Amino acid sequence: MLATRQAVVQASSQAHKFGVIAALAGLALMAPSPAQASGIDVPAIGSGLSGPTTADAAAVHWNPAMLTHLKRGQVMGGLGLIGGVISYTRVRTGNYQIADSLQFSQPVPSEYIDPSRRGFDDKVTTTPFAPSGDLFVATSKIGGRWVFGFGTAVPYAAPLNFPEDGPQRFQLQQAFIVATQTTGSVAVELSDVFSLGAGISLVSGLASISKVQDFAGVDPFHDALANPPINQDNPFGLDAPSTVRELDVLARPFTFTDGQSIGVDFNVGLAIQPSDKLTFGFSYQHGSRLKFKGDFAMDMDHPFFTTDLAAQGLAYDAFITGEGELSFRLPNRIVAGSSVALSDKVAMDTQFSWIRYSVLDSFALTLTSPQLAQPAIGLPDTFSVTLPRDWVDTFHVENRFAAQLSPSFLGAFTVGYHSPASPDSTIDVSSPDGHRLIGATTGKLGLSDRTDLVTDLEVQGILPRDVTESDFDLGNGRYSIVLVSAFVHLQLALGSNP
Repeated sequence: MLATRQAVVQASSQAHKFGVIAALAGLALMAPSPAQASGIDVPAIGSGLSGPTTADAAAVHWNPAMLTHLKRGQVMGGLGLIGGVISYTRVRTGNYQIADSLQFSQPVPSEYIDPSRRGFDDKVTTTPFAPSGDLFVATSKIGGRWVFGFGTAVPYAAPLNFPEDGPQRFQLQQAFIVATQTTGSVAVELSDVFSLGAGISLVSGLASISKVQDFAGVDPFHDALANPPINQDNPFGLDAPSTVRELDVLARPFTFTDGQSIGVDFNVGLAIQPSDKLTFGFSYQHGSRLKFKGDFAMDMDHPFFTTDLAAQGLAYDAFITGEGELSFRLPNRIVAGSSVALSDKVAMDTQFSWIRYSVLDSFALTLTSPQLAQPAIGLPDTFSVTLPRDWVDTFHVENRFAAQLSPSFLGAFTVGYHSPASPDSTIDVSSPDGHRLIGATTGKLGLSDRTDLVTDLEVQGILPRDVTESDFDLGNGRYSIVLVSAFVHLQLALGSNP
């Protein structure tokens, strides 16, 4: 047993790096991105009337080519609240050991199997709530053809607080994520029909996250035991069965705090208006590679890791801290839209989006800490690793009907559908995604010749998702999401009315 313990402790220093990656897997889904991520986001950039075929200052984000369709310059600013309920009911379909045991050999003897750790667990819920806002400015036409725009927005802002001892703790306990996107744009009217636009964005974010890392699910444990001089066959690793997962001795609390990221992105757009009653818009958002740099900490205060093998020169501090860097590729996004005037007072806007989540193939993490170094076994103080994911592209469709109900008031409603990015095999509470239904109402009140007030209420909800084919029983269960956003925008026209 001493040789086995020694191998596991030796592997634990490498396991730290996998622990951080697993802990931050959810962060990538909630990270700042012009593409709509799964889980907590309620895309609310501009008003409910903004989009790839809308001529307002928020075209800086949606389609910069539409800036040329503004009759005069515009300042547009808004404030809002985002909230909701995200719940998860875990269902264990595998067999699990008694939590305070540690049996490596398979099959695990029946006397070590805990029959109470099977079936439905307690439902856990988080209620994210956060303020948000945006500000956009567009100039009047310069030289009869050129328009410049600027905008800043908070596309994602949410705190998640699940129970620290809940059944989801191995995926996520707490998280706080806020992102800002600041963009400068230029657009040119090529003719009465065609316009082009482009913008460059600075994307910045802050993040903190905590979870419990299960060391049984990392490859270094398998390798350290199976390779010489131990030569002991074992089931540890990414494909470990449920019978060796979630054991107390291998469950180590982890935090990543003060994560900061700055990246650069760009978008381009095309607007086509063959007649006064028909407009087409196309835009492309490239995405970027973001790097979150912050501090990590791992609680290793257990004799198994700190004192049992001290005589052999292999021991860890009870609390390990250091610097971490997480990097990943944001998905790019392609949007196509059309706007049709059905009558003098009624219009219909349709929007299709293709978000290429499949380009995000892995997370890359680098950890640095003197406490990671183990000279006796030749381990350095810096590790760089990757964790692959299996996300798929998503498709969104939204349809909006707007009617001029009076000379000073326009009303609109929107319905839509978003397909999920997370497959059953890799879904967990850090990426609670599903088939999402969208409903929104918008009202625009003309306060004066220069000023409009726009109010929006949007509700998103996934169809309750029951998962039974999660890899290694890690994310099986029922997922439910309802998210609500409420915004008020003020639009102020600049210059004289042509």
